[in-house]
Amino acid sequence: MAVTLRQAVAPGGVYDLPKVSYSDSTKLLIKELIQEASVSAQHQRQIERWVGGGLGLPPHRALTVPSQAPLPPSCQATPPRPHFQTKRSHEAIRKMGLYEPNKLYVPPQPMMREMEERVVWLESMEAVGAGQKYRGLIASQLALKLRDLELLDQERARDLAKAERQAAATKDHKE
Repeated sequence: MAVTLRQAVAPGGVYDLPKVSYSDSTKLLIKELIQEASVSAQHQRQIERWVGGGLGLPPHRALTVPSQAPLPPSCQATPPRPHFQTKRSHEAIRKMGLYEPNKLYVPPQPMMREMEERVVWLESMEAVGAGQKYRGLIASQLALKLRDLELLDQERARDLAKAERQAAATKDHKE
């Protein structure tokens, strides 16, 4: 058997550290440093408790206040813009194009009409009592049409992005 030698441990163990005694001149020096550094009242009381209670002074980072990270510019509050209410003249309204029809309106495509016709037909079949027979077939046809519409949308988005890049490139060449 191996013999282990035991050594005495300091009284109080690991967590009960011995008290530190500060001299009067050290306490006075700490007090003057606190006043010169213009430390907040909360931190002054905290340091006085440490020194008066015989505890060691904490590391520097314990005295710093955790500051919040600066907000990105998109989240920062912007001051409200001044709101000047004036009536628009007839010419100003015409120049803005408010009398012209909406150019963004897109009439329903033939594919959308086909989908609506299928839904109406299925509803009429369900009214007759034969809807269960055709529901799966119509659902799969509608799913295929939706997939086709999604593919068309993606293709148009790619074409639009390409046209925007070309427009930006030609604009840069003109300048």
